[in-house]
Amino acid sequence: MPKTLKQLAGMLPADGFVRVHRNSIVNCEYIERVERLKTGLGAIHLLNGTVVPVSRRRWEVISELLGNA
Repeated sequence: MPKTLKQLAGMLPADGFVRVHRNSIVNCEYIERVERLKTGLGAIHLLNGTVVPVSRRRWEVISELLGNA
């Protein structure tokens, strides 16, 4: 890809997209549920059935942003 994920994240609207992992940006409108795993990681389940990992470092911000603190 000609652009990094960091550059792409900067081009997307901050209120509609969230960076959940070093390799993932998620559109908040497509999130079905968020869960915390026993390993300390998290997982976001999308409406299409895809499961996206959430890093430990980003979990607090993601859970607060999505109202699942």
